[in-house]
Formats: sequence, C-alpha cells, structure tokens
Amino acid sequence: MPETQMPEKNTELNTAWGLLKKNSAAIQTVSAFDNETLKECAFRYRYINDISSGTFGAVGLVRDMLSLETHALKIVFQDPKHKNRELAIMKAMAHPSIVSLRKYFYMETQKKDTFLGLVMECLPESLSAALETSQEKVLEEVEILVFQVLNALVYLHRKGIAHRDLKPGNILLDMEKKIAKICDFGCAKRLSAEQENISYICARYYRAPELLRGETVYTPKIDMWSLGCIIAEIALGRPLWVGIDNTKQLSEIAKVLGINAFKKQRAQATKKKEAADTLLSFLLADRLSPDGVNLVEKMLAYNPKDRISAAEAIEHAFFKETRRFCHKNKVQPETLSAYLEKNKSGLQAL
Repeated sequence: MPETQMPEKNTELNTAWGLLKKNSAAIQTVSAFDNETLKECAFRYRYINDISSGTFGAVGLVRDMLSLETHALKIVFQDPKHKNRELAIMKAMAHPSIVSLRKYFYMETQKKDTFLGLVMECLPESLSAALETSQEKVLEEVEILVFQVLNALVYLHRKGIAHRDLKPGNILLDMEKKIAKICDFGCAKRLSAEQENISYICARYYRAPELLRGETVYTPKIDMWSLGCIIAEIALGRPLWVGIDNTKQLSEIAKVLGINAFKKQRAQATKKKEAADTLLSFLLADRLSPDGVNLVEKMLAYNPKDRISAAEAIEHAFFKETRRFCHKNKVQPETLSAYLEKNKSGLQAL
C-alpha cells in the first residue's frame, strides 16, 4: 500500500507548544513508560526552554526532577490519517550514535486530540547551530564526527531503516567530547523492495535526486546523499546547492556534478585544483583532504546504484586516523560515541 503523503503544515503545532510549556514555572507530572525497564512510572519534569519545532510538534529542554538530568521532550501530534512510526522505531533502536529514548507518554486535549511525548537524551547543540558559530572547529573534527554518524547509518540500514530527514539540524553534537549522534526519527521508515513511499520527504537541500524526481521506490542510500551534502556544507560553510523547488534543486546539482559546467574556470585553477575532475572536487579541494573529497564524490553519485553504501563508506580511507585511534584504544568502531562519553583522556590524539 502506498505511503500516505505527509502534510506540509498542521494546525496542531501551537497546541503542542502549549502542552510543552503548560505552566512552565511549575513541575509537571505525567504517567509515562520507562523505555529501559518497560514499566509504567511517574515522570516529574520542569520546562526549561524551547529547542525547535517541526510539522508535527515541538521540542523543548526539560529537567527530570527525580534524576535532575536534562532531557529533550518532544510533543508530537498523533494524526489518525498519518502513520507515525517514530515511537516504534526509537523503541527498537539501541546504538551509541543515536539519541536514546528514555521515556514516553500520551496526552489528550479537550478536543480529544492525542499527542505523544518522547523524553530523549539531549546533547549541547546541533550541527546546524555549530556551523553558525564555529564552522572551522567542526571542520577540524569532521572525520571523527562523520564517522559516528556513519556508524549510526550502518546500524539503521542493516535493519532496513532509512532516516529520510538527515540534515545538520538532526545531528546533535558535544564538541568538547567530539561526540555526534543522529536524532529525530519522525520521518524514518523501514523500507522494503518495490514498496511505494512518498517522495516529498527530507529537507530539499539534502534531498537525493531520486526523491527530487518524484520516485516512490527508493533505498536507504537516500541518507548517503544527505550525508554527502552535509560533509560538503561543513567544508564550505554553506549548503552545497540551494534550489527554490525540486526542479531548481536538480538544476543546481547538475551544474556541480557536470564536468562541462566548469571548463572555463578550471583553466584558471591552481595546481591543486587543476587535478579536479568536476566542479564538486574543485569546490572542496582546498577544504577537505583528497580522501575527504573522494568520499563526498562517492556519496553524491547521481545514480543510487553507483552511490556508496554506509557499510562501504565506514571503511573508506578518509577515516583511517579514527580507525587507528579505535584500534590503539581497543574500541569497537561502532561504540566510539559511548567511549568518548566516558573517556576524555586521549582525545587529543584524534
């Protein structure tokens, strides 16, 4: 059965914010389910401040009044016309490079609308925020940060799950510890061969060509395209291509990936850039290592059949220093995020 098209706007966002910030100065108590013990519990929390909002709900920072830990609390409208898979997917996942679900609960409004509350692990900032304030610092750590994101994608894709909305705002960072984790699984879905899905998914700047063309049968490799765009954005300090609609976005992609589009400027290139085969490699040559440029090119293969997979990318030469660090410290690469959370010593070696 074809997937139901997601609405671009909804009238429930203000309600979500209202539920999130209700009596913000007071301690709120709700009956929740603990995702670790799988038992019902009382969750007492106090709202601290806004984090973000999206099509279906709002996210705020809250303090657990029992543990005194801070968490991200996402309030999501449960549209009866749209299948929300976020809770089921988050309950099924356990990976150090994916934000963990701590608790969840349901709330009902006077109008009998149902909202889901997701209490999740919280990191200091998003990649989007970090790029605005300290892009060069992020670029210095791009290898270890992307390595962790890729480990999360390997885990997801082996389960057949595509994130479908990978962008800087959905990657959380702790720059002090060099930790990166994927968040927001509101668009995530387990894909199967020949199954039809919506193509209007993922933020446009990070949307794979097959989605831009309106194809409804696709693979988790759409996430690899998104990650390639993100690495390029880390390097350049701006989105790689900015189109005002799908057609313009495809046009911008063609300009960058087409060899003939840059012949005149290439003639004036520096020696380092003269070796570049495409406008893409020309743009990135001064900002990423040759291995980094090669990895981005493989991620941004126009044909998904030619695009590198997450499992292949994690073995790419670009990550040789991070793999060496893992080997030296006897750390399983897929558990690197967990290691970094517990061990601040030795990080300078990365």
